[in-house]
Amino acid sequence: MTKVRALVFIAAVVLLICQFTASADDSPICRFTGIATLDGANVPDGTVITAIIGNDEYSTITPTGYGPSTYSTAIYPPEGIIYPDGTAVYFTVDGYKAQQTGTLYNGENIRCDLTATTTPTQAAPTNIWLIFGLVAASIVEVLLVGGVARIVLRSWNR
Repeated sequence: MTKVRALVFIAAVVLLICQFTASADDSPICRFTGIATLDGANVPDGTVITAIIGNDEYSTITPTGYGPSTYSTAIYPPEGIIYPDGTAVYFTVDGYKAQQTGTLYNGENIRCDLTATTTPTQAAPTNIWLIFGLVAASIVEVLLVGGVARIVLRSWNR
């Protein structure tokens, strides 16, 4: 009977160890690393680099031990969230949008050097003057055609 108890005890211990070992997998699904620049210069120590996937943000600060202006950020999605391979990743450097985007691949370490600028990007010029000109030309055309038609009708009725 003591042998059975000993085997049950050993089996229980093994099962508990296996359970804790299986749940201890805290590895990121993806890691992005690289060099970050702002306005063409290396960023200072402590600069916040943020990777953005949908509404989720993953931030780190520079340097991470690999040299000046380097970053390394790991993607650990919240429980219940799955990012499929090919998911777009957007970045900010000290709050400024980086020109580069990344593509997430599960289990990969991806190099993505980032460049950002503090000057706002120019918005696409609107064609407001073109639209205004077309509207004005249309109104003038309607008035001219109406005036010519009135003159022709008066001449015809005489």
